[in-house]
Amino acid sequence: MTRSLLPLAFLLSSFAHAQLSTVPADVEHMALLRASGRTSQVDAQVRYERVDASFHPSPTGEFLRVVSPADGEYSVRITGPTGSLRMTGTYRDADLRVAHGAFAYHHPNGRLESTGTYVDGRKHGVWLRYDAVGRALAERCYGITEPEAMLEAHGWASRAAMVDGARAATR
Repeated sequence: MTRSLLPLAFLLSSFAHAQLSTVPADVEHMALLRASGRTSQVDAQVRYERVDASFHPSPTGEFLRVVSPADGEYSVRITGPTGSLRMTGTYRDADLRVAHGAFAYHHPNGRLESTGTYVDGRKHGVWLRYDAVGRALAERCYGITEPEAMLEAHGWASRAAMVDGARAATR
């Protein structure tokens, strides 16, 4: 890892070991949806929807998806039955079809499961993963096709400068 990535990796690792708090307001909104028999409701431009374990809309869903418009995109938070955070991220469209930006997914116990970035609906860059007790798992790199590019993205290699179309020796 490069020096610039070390503080970020340490921060994310520390975050993975901490228990995540619940979102009490989401528990209240879910109770209101259940009591009213509705699958969704809009309150002050914020959309609340019942979703299933796959995060798809469902009249019997046990998870709550909260969609808030933000700077031309849509910020999304999904919480579990007890209000524990399960996913956060942003989408480009109101139908939530094009993921774009930083995302974080959480295990049922609230610990961080994975974090990374989507660009125009596709995973991009390095995704960090953790097991249910917070131990780091293998990273996965998306959107980099040549091995040299992956090594450079991690700071494990660098390219030599080009001189008149030929590689120059670096010391």
